[in-house]
Formats: sequence, C-alpha cells, structure tokens
Amino acid sequence: MYRSILQRCYGLNITQIILIVCHPNQDSFQQIACPIMDAEINTLLDYRKLQLIKGGHRPITADVTEVMGDLTNGSWMCIEK
Repeated sequence: MYRSILQRCYGLNITQIILIVCHPNQDSFQQIACPIMDAEINTLLDYRKLQLIKGGHRPITADVTEVMGDLTNGSWMCIEK
C-alpha cells in the first residue's frame, strides 16, 4: 500500500520493497524482500472505493497540486460525500 501511495502522490518509481527488521535482542538486522503486489493493492482500493460509493460518497478527481502543493503533477482520486 505504501508503495502505491509513494508512486501516486509523489511520482516515485519504487522497483523493490525490502522490510528491515531491527531489534535490540538481535546481533544484526534482517532484510526481507517483499513481493510487488500491484494487482492485490488495486483490488483492495477498488473494493474500498465501491464501499464508499455505496455509502453515499461520490468520487471526484482532484489535481494533487491544488490539494498538496507542488508535490507531483498527477491527479488523485478523492472521495466526497
């Protein structure tokens, strides 16, 4: 999910996800490669969008630069009631 937000809102291209595990009881850190799950994330976002629409909210497309400043030049799907 975080990858999707970084790519959509900030225009970053994330090609790899690595979970770093740090704990005082361990001698060193662990790196765990995580799979890219675009299809699953899109399914979750589509399902949530459908729930909001069924609940009386309506989707609007907003220019991200109007909402968040000059972070990106794309657009973002917003939900309005």
